[in-house]
Amino acid sequence: QTVSPEDYESSLAWIPLRRLRPDQIEFLFELWGGIPEAPRAITPDEALPATRSYAWLADQIGPDGLALTSGGHLPPSVVKRAYDELGWTAQHAVHGYNETSRVRISALRSAAERLGLVYVSHNRMRLTDGVAQAAADQIDLWNLMVSRVPQCWSSEIERDVTILLLLGAAVGAGHRRDLVKDAAVWAVEAIGWRSSRSGAIPSVREVSNWGHHIKNVLHSMDALTWRGWKDPEDIKPHGVLFARAVLALRADQFELN
Repeated sequence: QTVSPEDYESSLAWIPLRRLRPDQIEFLFELWGGIPEAPRAITPDEALPATRSYAWLADQIGPDGLALTSGGHLPPSVVKRAYDELGWTAQHAVHGYNETSRVRISALRSAAERLGLVYVSHNRMRLTDGVAQAAADQIDLWNLMVSRVPQCWSSEIERDVTILLLLGAAVGAGHRRDLVKDAAVWAVEAIGWRSSRSGAIPSVREVSNWGHHIKNVLHSMDALTWRGWKDPEDIKPHGVLFARAVLALRADQFELN
C-alpha cells in the first residue's frame, strides 16, 4: 500500500509539503525514489532494536535517578557498560570511556533529552513521568518515542528539515542518507527558507545541522548503519517503520506557537 502526497494533508508530513507546488512535490518524491508506504502496527520484535538503548538507559537511571559526574556527564562506568552491553565496542575503537568523547552514548543522551524522556535535576539524570512504565514494554516505549519526536525541534526550519529527512527515510531500506540530505536541501530551497544572516540559500551544512537531533534519535535506535557522520548510511527496516509512524501524527497537534 502506498500513500499519495495528498493523503498526508492531515498529517505531520504535510507541514513542509503544503508550501510546495504539486509538481515540486512529485519531483521531491522522485528524488527520494518513491512515495512512502502507509504506517502499520509493529510487533515487539520489530520494535526491540529501536527501543533497546532507550530502555537500557531508563534501567540505568532507575527510580532514584543516576548521579552524574561533577562536570554533569554520565559516569565512565555507565559509558563502559553501554558500549559493552549494547554491542558498541565491536563497532568502535574505544580509548577511555568519557561521555564527551564517545559519540554513541552522547548521541543517546542528547536524543533522550530532546525526546523528553530524561532530564537533569541537582546533577542527577531522572526519568520523566511515564517513561519507566513505558520502558518495560517495547510497543509502549516505541509509541512514546514516536509521539515525542515533535519535541525535538525548537524552530520552524528545524521542524521542516526533520520532517523532510523522515520523509526520505520512510521511502525504504537501502536509502542512503546523502540522498535524503540532498533532497532535503533542494526542498528547503524550494520552500523558501534562507539563511538568517546572509539571506542566501541554506548550505548542505546548515540543513544537516538543522537535522542533527533527528539523526541522533535514529542513530540511537540503531536505525542507521553507522559508518561515521560524513559517510552515506543505509536506513534499517525498523527505522523506516519509525519514520512512517512519526509522519502519520496529526499536524494540528504540533503546530509551533
